[in-house]
Amino acid sequence: MLLIIYFHVLRLFLSGIENPQSFQKESSITGVYQGKTLFIQNPYSQETQAFCVEKIFVNGVSVNYNPRQSAIKVDFVGIDLYSPVYLRIVHSESCAPLIINPDAIAYHNSFRFAQLNLVDTLLTWKSQGEQEEGYYIIEKIDMGTWIEQDTIQSKGKFGGSSYEYIPALTSGPNKFRVKYIFPNQEYLNSRDLDIHFYPSDVTFQPSVTDSKLFLSRGSEYKIYDSGGKLMLSGQDSEIDVSSLPVGEYLIYFKQEYPGFFQKK
Repeated sequence: MLLIIYFHVLRLFLSGIENPQSFQKESSITGVYQGKTLFIQNPYSQETQAFCVEKIFVNGVSVNYNPRQSAIKVDFVGIDLYSPVYLRIVHSESCAPLIINPDAIAYHNSFRFAQLNLVDTLLTWKSQGEQEEGYYIIEKIDMGTWIEQDTIQSKGKFGGSSYEYIPALTSGPNKFRVKYIFPNQEYLNSRDLDIHFYPSDVTFQPSVTDSKLFLSRGSEYKIYDSGGKLMLSGQDSEIDVSSLPVGEYLIYFKQEYPGFFQKK
């Protein structure tokens, strides 16, 4: 019985060596979706008696296509206009597919998002190739639709700029992106940023200060004097209270109960 199993395993191993289809290679191309269809030449291999392309992925998602066609169309279904795309093609080792029209996703502009992160409650990005009078729009997805959250004027530094933004997060999954608007109103979307947020109450320190309050995380806030008059409001992880008169104040975050601090 053991001898039979041994020969069966040996046969599978040898068949894997003899069959070139058991070996795969990958090709990839990155760009920006501009509303155009990308065409891939899918050659037929006489050696393997099969077409070259085995799988196609766009931004990590498998693409449906007819594997027995010599020309494959990639229409980028579900990808927003001017959003980044990463195309990965898995193919046989004995052949290589050819991108027929790479210019379909080539973005002829020097601007790019060099870095993009959403960690805890802070959205940060770095860019290169900014133009004067360009600006950014922060967008959040809601019920399948991208909704504008805020607008930030670009610094206009071609060599590179850094930005920080505290987004308004809701409990559970959140999805954001940054859109750069060129002076001619063309635009370029960043990749999507996902974060799961399970908020705890915001705390602050110190309780007595003459300059600043420091929050446990970025949050919206409202500060009232002892007579109930709104004195300050905003959204940040630290608050400059140096302009407030000496006295006692209430500070509200999203939780219902207020905190108290004294301005000296």
